[in-house]
Amino acid sequence: MDIETGSRANGGFQGLAARKPSKYSDKYFRKEDIITLSWNDSVETLLTLEVSAAVLLPPQLTQKLTEDICNNSHHKTCNGSKKHRLVINLFWDDGLFVANSARSGMPLHVLSVTLDGEKHPDLNPPLILLFDSTQSSVSHNRECVFWDFKANAGLGNWSNTGCTPTLRLGDYHTIKTDICICTHLTHFGQLISPTLEQEIDVALDMITIVGCSFSLLGLFGIALTATVFPDWRHGASKKIQLHLSSSLATLMLVFLLKAFLFTSSDEPKLCLVLGVALHFSLIATFCWMLVAAWFQYLRLTKPLASLCRAPHILLKAAVFAWGFPFIPCGTLLIVSPDSYNSSQCYPTGMAHYFSVIAPISIIISINITMFVLIICSIYKLHNFGEHADNGLKYTNSHQLNQHIACRRLSTLIFLFFLLGLSWIFGIWKLSYLFCCTATLQ
Repeated sequence: MDIETGSRANGGFQGLAARKPSKYSDKYFRKEDIITLSWNDSVETLLTLEVSAAVLLPPQLTQKLTEDICNNSHHKTCNGSKKHRLVINLFWDDGLFVANSARSGMPLHVLSVTLDGEKHPDLNPPLILLFDSTQSSVSHNRECVFWDFKANAGLGNWSNTGCTPTLRLGDYHTIKTDICICTHLTHFGQLISPTLEQEIDVALDMITIVGCSFSLLGLFGIALTATVFPDWRHGASKKIQLHLSSSLATLMLVFLLKAFLFTSSDEPKLCLVLGVALHFSLIATFCWMLVAAWFQYLRLTKPLASLCRAPHILLKAAVFAWGFPFIPCGTLLIVSPDSYNSSQCYPTGMAHYFSVIAPISIIISINITMFVLIICSIYKLHNFGEHADNGLKYTNSHQLNQHIACRRLSTLIFLFFLLGLSWIFGIWKLSYLFCCTATLQ
């Protein structure tokens, strides 16, 4: 709508509010729930109306804009009265605002306010926003945020710059409402942050970097063993282990290189190269985990002769494990190459789900199935573990049973990490458990 500079004097428009949608369950606002606010309305009035979200314009905003226009125009006919175009959008949720952030939670409603199509970065007095907080059980670490279109390499992200919470009403009033003040106009929301993300991120980074460093040391030991003892690398299982070690080493080297030497996405070409290398090595690692799971399943459940009779089995496995990653990486490069130019130089949004999460989830599901089949096979073999220590003599069957139980347990622990099952903690977003166990592979 168009509002005039002198609208305050005659009780004109001041803001917009949406009542709580208690009469229906559909996720949209109805016309009767949207109410306009005049200069005579106050925050106390809004609290009695039980609003889901509301915005109040500062009274001096239009007056200051008109004065600035008159001062810049240098026209003597400027009488201090002018119409201003005000646009307010009220979004039910944040579906249009895909954030790439460590913040947890999401805005229930999003408000956008523009006046004369300009940003107005330094509002004084500020904009007042109200948000209903009864939808969440978390009562602390709330953030008043706005959508920063320039953040995240132009993809946008939530930011709290220029927006601060003022007070929270709930004990005296019948509803709980959070009030935010912002010194600029854009899209606004409120995020709930029940944890201290920054400290958590630093701790997780340190755990990951230390784990990757020790893991690379172990992978170097495997490479050294294969070089010094050529006979050791004979056999399909050892060669599969070497291929898996190579993909893991590549993954961790690229990750550490990006962590230490590349901290900005302002260099799109280098960001693209690192992103593709990280994406490719991750998918290749999981493909080799799948190959390792298949070979371990055959070794522990089928006769060894059946494995040896398969023609060019290792060549076929290598073609699959090193070739399949070209499909998601190549598809993403063709369809959406900008997906790699995020702040992490890694696919985000839907590209992340389709090209990373989907293939990883499928492979982990297959590996879990084979892990269960291997467990069943191991426990069906009553003498499992005896072949490793044929020269040892046991005084009683209890010692023998203990030995077999230890052999079974060590084999299962070994397979759990070899098949990459610890990565499921990452899919479940158990961050500490994932960072502490993934690099043990």
